[in-house]
Amino acid sequence: MRFPRTGKDRFYLVTFVDVSSHISLSYLCFVLLFFFQPNPAVLEQMGTTQFERLKTEFSYKQWHLKKSNQISTDQLRQISWPWVWSSRFQLGNSELKMTIVTRFATMQRQKEEYEKEIVDTDPRELSLNKQSLFGITDTQIVFDYHLQRKARFLTDWFIGLGLSLPTGKNQLRPIDVELANQFYSEVLDFQISRLGEGFNRGISLFTTHRFSTLYIAVGGNYLVKGKYSVLPNQLYKPGNESHLQAATLWKGQLFSWRNNLGFRHYSHDSFGEQTWFRQGGEILGDTSLTLNFPRGQLFIGQHLINRLRNSQIDGGRFGLQIRNTNSNFRQSRLGGRYHISPLMQIELRYERLFMLPNENKIGRASVRHTSFSVSAQFRDYLWTNAGCSIGQGEMQALKSNPNLKIISPATISAPEGQIRLNGLSFWLGVRQNFDLHKIN
Repeated sequence: MRFPRTGKDRFYLVTFVDVSSHISLSYLCFVLLFFFQPNPAVLEQMGTTQFERLKTEFSYKQWHLKKSNQISTDQLRQISWPWVWSSRFQLGNSELKMTIVTRFATMQRQKEEYEKEIVDTDPRELSLNKQSLFGITDTQIVFDYHLQRKARFLTDWFIGLGLSLPTGKNQLRPIDVELANQFYSEVLDFQISRLGEGFNRGISLFTTHRFSTLYIAVGGNYLVKGKYSVLPNQLYKPGNESHLQAATLWKGQLFSWRNNLGFRHYSHDSFGEQTWFRQGGEILGDTSLTLNFPRGQLFIGQHLINRLRNSQIDGGRFGLQIRNTNSNFRQSRLGGRYHISPLMQIELRYERLFMLPNENKIGRASVRHTSFSVSAQFRDYLWTNAGCSIGQGEMQALKSNPNLKIISPATISAPEGQIRLNGLSFWLGVRQNFDLHKIN
């Protein structure tokens, strides 16, 4: 089992960030840099004057996987329930924001198999194989420090510090390893791919500059990954990560245009004192164009990740299944928002995800998502949001030979037909907002 770095094992605060008017781009870029994972939706919130004190969102997601040459199916389900709490502190001419995140999650796999060959006169006997994991995840605590300066200064500086406390479940039974690997798929994009790992800590530094309607941010961060026992008597140490990123935003009355470009580097992974795997570096890019009209917006965007070559050594003696995970990633999005009233808006979004074949000419995938969501204010400073999404697609099935003692990229993964994907998800959330002009 290889735990690929797909952005899923990073902090999730970027999903819940608020952006105030006077530190909008600064705080946005802090989150983008500190958590390594650009999020187009965050930047679209720029210009708001709301501060989110508390946010929670209950979500359910399931995928049906069926191989083209078989009648057995896999069904993967997940329930996730994150809680995010934030607070702001004024320290003289500076501001400190603290955010705490914890989550509850379940992972369940149900495999349906027919024990008899299908013929006209032969009834099908169905057997169900169920596996499940559940628990509380690690707890993330993030501090970001913003040196507030007078309005005539157009340059801002941010320093961030984040800790991930190992409160979740990180050691898996051998029977759970295969289950956990299913939820670590970048194609299926589950909200939570791991319940726990080691004690992680990171630091971020960046600067932003304003040119009238143009904003520019440049910075970087470093994340130290802690050790933990992913299998009994096997201490796993993920490689540390460093990231450099530059972001621009042009914000006009009729439209806005955002661009991000970054590079992510990994050090080697190890089991005990043995170096095991080193993931290749990644080039990340994202662009988004938003057109404004009186009661809503239209948006279009593209996100890409180009991955460099991985290097790996013998993993058979660890009892692990290693898969080459350096396929390039593409995601296109198109949608619109409409404000029904000052207190309610709806959004329709279409996304297309492509996973390109890796260096071994395998790993191709294509997924289409259509989603609808609505958000409304039903009390002062209290908002709710709900939505649903339908997904369909195909991915290339992979198999590995567990008897191999020396595993090379050419032998660990081989084509095994196509897998048809059908997915469904829905969510319901509540957030508590405050007007910054009233609480400052």
